[in-house]
Amino acid sequence: MAKPKGAYFLASLGQALCWLLRRREGVGHLLQAARLLERQASKSRNPRFLVELSGQLVHWGEMAAGERLARLAVALGPSSPVALNNLVLCLTRMNRNAEALPISRQVCKMLPDHPGCNILLAILEAQLVSPEPALIRLNSVIEDNAEPEQTARAWLEKAVILDKSGCFDEAFAALTVAGEMHTTLSPFSPDQRELIYETLERNRAGFDRNLLQRWPVDTLIDDDLPAPAFLLGFLRSGTILTEQVLGSHPDLIATDESSVIHELTQELQRISGVTGDHAKALSTLNLRRIKELRQFYWRRMREEYGDAVMAKQLVDKNALNTIELGVISVVFPEAKILFALRDPRDVCLSCFM
Repeated sequence: MAKPKGAYFLASLGQALCWLLRRREGVGHLLQAARLLERQASKSRNPRFLVELSGQLVHWGEMAAGERLARLAVALGPSSPVALNNLVLCLTRMNRNAEALPISRQVCKMLPDHPGCNILLAILEAQLVSPEPALIRLNSVIEDNAEPEQTARAWLEKAVILDKSGCFDEAFAALTVAGEMHTTLSPFSPDQRELIYETLERNRAGFDRNLLQRWPVDTLIDDDLPAPAFLLGFLRSGTILTEQVLGSHPDLIATDESSVIHELTQELQRISGVTGDHAKALSTLNLRRIKELRQFYWRRMREEYGDAVMAKQLVDKNALNTIELGVISVVFPEAKILFALRDPRDVCLSCFM
């Protein structure tokens, strides 16, 4: 049985808290578990838990701790393809591809038929060596077709390499195959995929001038809460790069794909009793309820990013929040809106890829 202060218990608690949207608290427990594991690893000599916790830390953005555990796992299990591949994944997440390449080659020698490992190596080879061996490797994955999802991904990565090599017709053909395969594998039915367009139509009709101007700014900002900024834009418009640049400023806190606005819309549905129509839900509320939504938003941000978020300028970045611009405008009329623009032709092509 796991001890309450043991590494396994702390890691499990940390992961649970993260998935319960208490990320800052959860990551703290994950880091505690990592420190314990680093001290205990020489006794346990078991790389498995190190690999699992390393993956969790990388997922939640703790790259340095994730890399330390990944390297420790390799030190304990130098012939383990799982430990080695985990280190490759960790390094590629940090764009340290030159370090990852020889380790990835080592993994593929151990697991020559593994589609995922071969796709990852092909990506690295295309970037650092030559497109030819990468295409040969991807074609082999496609021919074997061992796992349909990996085969679809192999078609996609092949298309990217062909595009960069100037073989545009072949790239488009490969993208078409990849798209068809991903559509077949999608858990969403065609009707479900139309929901987004229905939502946009409802928002366009529902968020009229009367609703958007129902509560003047002065009546909302007397709650002494900070004014957030929202970084929005169509997918593939450069919001990630913009967020990373803004986040480097010491007086800013920039989020990476924050879900808090989505949570706010769920809270809106709960307190209004109206589901599926956010404009209609907002129209049922009074001023006190709108202020409750503002408090909800900042409470969640404090839970995610600590008290510093109340003293610095928050930049809440999530491209999909563009869909909820009406909600943002009603609840946070004082907010700054940063909208990333890119040539629509590039946006559509990038999404297609």
